[in-house]
Amino acid sequence: MVLNIRYQISDSYKTWVKGYINRVMNGYYCDFTKYLFFGGFLFGSLTDLFSQAITTTTSYTTSGGFSFSVPAGINSVTVDCWGAGGAGGGNSSASKGGGGGGGGAYSRSVITVTPLSSVPFFVGQGGTGSFSVGFTGQDSWFNSTGTIVAKGGQGGFDAQSGGAPGPGGSSSLGIGLTKFDGAPGGNGVTGSGNINAAGGGGGSSAGTGNNGFPGGDAFPSSPGLGGISPAGGGNGGNGGWNNGNPAPGFSGIAPGGAGGGAGSGSAPGGNGANGKVIITYTQPSVTGIPTAAAGPVINAQENAVFSIVVPGLSTTGAIAGDILTLYQNGISLMTHLLTSGDLTSGYTFTNVTLTGGDGSKSITTTVTNSVGNVSLSSSALTLSLDATAPTVSSIVTASTTNSWSTTKGTAASSVTFTVTFSESVTGVDATDFSITTTGSITGAAVTNVT
Repeated sequence: MVLNIRYQISDSYKTWVKGYINRVMNGYYCDFTKYLFFGGFLFGSLTDLFSQAITTTTSYTTSGGFSFSVPAGINSVTVDCWGAGGAGGGNSSASKGGGGGGGGAYSRSVITVTPLSSVPFFVGQGGTGSFSVGFTGQDSWFNSTGTIVAKGGQGGFDAQSGGAPGPGGSSSLGIGLTKFDGAPGGNGVTGSGNINAAGGGGGSSAGTGNNGFPGGDAFPSSPGLGGISPAGGGNGGNGGWNNGNPAPGFSGIAPGGAGGGAGSGSAPGGNGANGKVIITYTQPSVTGIPTAAAGPVINAQENAVFSIVVPGLSTTGAIAGDILTLYQNGISLMTHLLTSGDLTSGYTFTNVTLTGGDGSKSITTTVTNSVGNVSLSSSALTLSLDATAPTVSSIVTASTTNSWSTTKGTAASSVTFTVTFSESVTGVDATDFSITTTGSITGAAVTNVT
């Protein structure tokens, strides 16, 4: 089974918000001043609720090997692993009970990953019950057995071997920043006759904050109960007993609960439950669309002195210390370490310099949190850089008011020239030109530009 959960707020909060809106709309706060007050409170609450980073959790309980596809922008994941439970001991002799299996251990770590890569992991299979010694549960791991691993519990001994319990998965043999032991099973009981034989209870797996709890010992005609797990773990299965009839042990509960030992008659021990792997990552939400104080065409005088405003930081789930990055065509242009003030008012990048020559520029932003996970890119602001001054392609005479000589130049009182530039221009006037004369011409001046 694969369970994917993507959330920003709890369902209970959604229900509360919906109920609160209904109360306002139904006129409970019809006084204008109260409505403003409660309206402000309501919208403030909505902002708090929906201004969250996005947390994605994927849970795997089916045994076997898998690959985790790392999403874009994700550089760090938190991994929780449970080893599988051991099986209970079996019984091929009518007057004896098998021991309960041991529960799986727990390990947790924060793992560095590469965006868009594929990371292998393994979910341990629970030990299979048999008529003899129960099989050991497999280990669970992520990336490799040297990165994070939770050990499986061992199988309980069969009735013929004395019905001793299987040890729980050992945290000392596992790898992780946080580790807890799986619990051992309970002892089976050897009776003087069929009716008295009973299996020991399976040990529980470890929880996310505690070691597991052991399975109960069996007594004549009274099977041991499976260990009750701490939060996050799986219960052990009860031992078997059936008044002298074949009595298999009960299976453990995932993740990592151990199987109970077999009771009277020829019967197998209970199966251990599979382990579990949970992969969780958190990334900020997308920022608002950046806006520029100039443009959409940025000229040479504006480049390096204009500003870009990034709104919407209060809706990203970012905190002070996260990094805001400004990109041009997907390449980092500027960064800023966010402060608490930025989160409420947005941030302005000043003295922005567009690079790479003239042309269209796509401006986007991201937020990177403390574990290196990056939000999706914002929608783009499109700017055009035009920092290269136009050049004169040609100057040709258009007309004169008097005679014209191709060999001696002009003796006209006025001449009109057509000036062609390398690109379209605006704002050109007489001050942009100067006159060079030869001979006895005096008083020449540019009188008009159209």
